[in-house]
Amino acid sequence: MTAGQGLHFDRFGRSYHLRIRSAEDLERVLSLDDAFWVATSAPLSGLDSTSEFLAFVDADSNRRIRAEEVRAAIRWLLERLSDRDHLTEETDRVALAWIDVDRPEGQALAGAARYILARLGETESDAICVQNVHAFEQELHTRPINGDGVITPQAARDDAMARFISDAAECTGGTRDLTGRAGITEEQLDEFLEQARAYLRWVAQADLPQGVSATRVMPLGERTPAAYEAFRAVAQKVDGFFARCRVVRFDPSAARRMGIGASEVAPADLSSPSAIDAGLARAPLAEPNAEGLLALDDSVNPIYHDAIRTFARTTVWPILREAVPALTEDLWRRVTEVLSPYAEWVAAKEGGAVERLGRQRLAECLSGRYAARTRALLRADREVAVRLAEARELKRLLLYHKHLLSLANNFVSFPDLYTPGRRAAFEMGSLVMDGRWFNFAVRVEDVQEHAKVARSGGMYVFYAELTRTDVPEDMMVVALPATAGTLGNLGPGKRGVFYDRRGRHYDARIVHIIDNPISFHEALASPFVRLGRFVSGKIEAISGTAERALENRLDKVTEKVQVGVEQAVARQAPVAAGAEAARTSARRRDVLLGASVSVAALGSAFAYVSSRLVDLFGFMKTNPIQTTLAVLSVPLVVFVPTAIVAAIKLSRRDLSALLEGSGWAINARMRLDRHQRLQFTQRPRFPKGATGGPRSRRLRWVLILVLALSLAALLVWMGRDAV
Repeated sequence: MTAGQGLHFDRFGRSYHLRIRSAEDLERVLSLDDAFWVATSAPLSGLDSTSEFLAFVDADSNRRIRAEEVRAAIRWLLERLSDRDHLTEETDRVALAWIDVDRPEGQALAGAARYILARLGETESDAICVQNVHAFEQELHTRPINGDGVITPQAARDDAMARFISDAAECTGGTRDLTGRAGITEEQLDEFLEQARAYLRWVAQADLPQGVSATRVMPLGERTPAAYEAFRAVAQKVDGFFARCRVVRFDPSAARRMGIGASEVAPADLSSPSAIDAGLARAPLAEPNAEGLLALDDSVNPIYHDAIRTFARTTVWPILREAVPALTEDLWRRVTEVLSPYAEWVAAKEGGAVERLGRQRLAECLSGRYAARTRALLRADREVAVRLAEARELKRLLLYHKHLLSLANNFVSFPDLYTPGRRAAFEMGSLVMDGRWFNFAVRVEDVQEHAKVARSGGMYVFYAELTRTDVPEDMMVVALPATAGTLGNLGPGKRGVFYDRRGRHYDARIVHIIDNPISFHEALASPFVRLGRFVSGKIEAISGTAERALENRLDKVTEKVQVGVEQAVARQAPVAAGAEAARTSARRRDVLLGASVSVAALGSAFAYVSSRLVDLFGFMKTNPIQTTLAVLSVPLVVFVPTAIVAAIKLSRRDLSALLEGSGWAINARMRLDRHQRLQFTQRPRFPKGATGGPRSRRLRWVLILVLALSLAALLVWMGRDAV
């Protein structure tokens, strides 16, 4: 069997597309060279299909579908079906008998289908559809054990278990499940248990053995934590005091610069208690002295009175076992050394996240039964996850069964684009504007980037912004080609109504255009339109020059007249009425002069054009017939090459440029034929039987054509006699 055996190509427009109508045709796609595919890559946004189906085909989740991904989807589907004849039905209802159970993959799919039908109470059913799978997924998602890997307190069978899960979620931050409830994952369960063990180990290091009142870590026994807190509250200030004392011993004059009365307090606002307290808080603990004695009484900085008193009674005196009135630097070092092991123990704290639960509660959590039961729930959740994964693969089968043939016919081939009454997957809908239907629209993400590519298509393309007042966030831009008729009133700002494939309507407004001739007669007229613009521009230029010269002359004359009138008014005030009449007469004269000059300018322009024509046909001026024939031949000389160029340009109009601008990779050129031109841009006729509509102009055009041919024949006959 040759590689091409069984392949059949149909001609659509001016390109050839593989016929894909059956499972056998789909299988042949697997061996079809990419060069014969109409498209080899497409963005998901350019395909109007079920999002779940497209997500399955988009294996690498890059928001694009490539030829190899389409092949993989076809191969996956065919390998799991024993009865492929129903693919042409494009239905998502698949009988269990169609699944190939001789393969392990098929057995898993059939088993998942039976399980789902049983859960839904449809044990007698021999077929399953996407709706069944969605109902099963929805039912599972609302359950506490739903396969999402998160166990919530609601999954527990008793309050004690629920409290354990809640405590673990609170200490680890927890995770939201599919229903939005807080729970824990297996990783968070392990983290909670490890934190609890670490905290209990750390706390145990400070335990006092039975019958022992003090240890190295707890030098004051149970009073050690309070002693350490009092020590920590003043440690920085005490260290600063003894450092200043060392400076004073070296330089006694430094006492004045470092005392309480120094710059920390002096600038304070003495009328503000808070400012005074802030200044005192920045000041030293006490006046430094050469003896290095820190009095443990009220002589210290008043802001620290209470802290020093607590420090002395709670820490210093119990450690020194003596109520000393003052603290030397040596005694301070001794206190620090005694509390050092406890400080190191505090710094090495572990399990702080679970400390809030307390030692007794954590010991309960680590007893074993809670963790084991939670792991059992997690195992049950994983089993549900397996069922969900099987359901997901079953849903893939059902969606492929319904949509894959259609995708192939909108990717490998484009038959729907060329079939009246059908829509290709990349067509977004139809637009009503300017009394016409524009039936080909593709989605556009970036207008300017799309226009750069779409210009190569040689079509008149306009971009419409679509909005919905009821759903403001639902907006998009589509590109539409005008393929028949005339330009009409199309242009930026023009409004219309767009209907998408689901019947939803949008307000449409043109935001950008790519200008090209729309039809053959528009292309023929374009040179004459440009000539008319050129001639009118020249005439306007000549008229403008003459008008500016006239305005300059009138300005000078008006200035002189105004000066003369002002002088006359100054000399003869009683004759004001006569002066007003003179000014009215002058204005009328200026208007007549302006009109005369304008007419003269136009006459000069026409005379210029006429003289150029006389120069052009001067050799024929002795023969009026030949002159007439020559003049009539000028449009013909322009018309013939214009017609040829127009025919070539219009025949090369290419729809693929619009798709490529939207991100498609297109192999075939999608030239427009007559049926497509009339299909994509339609001006509907008035309803049959309606009265008062416009009459047909066909007879008038026939009479004009007959008259033109008769005139041409007469001129040829007269020219022959003249020769």
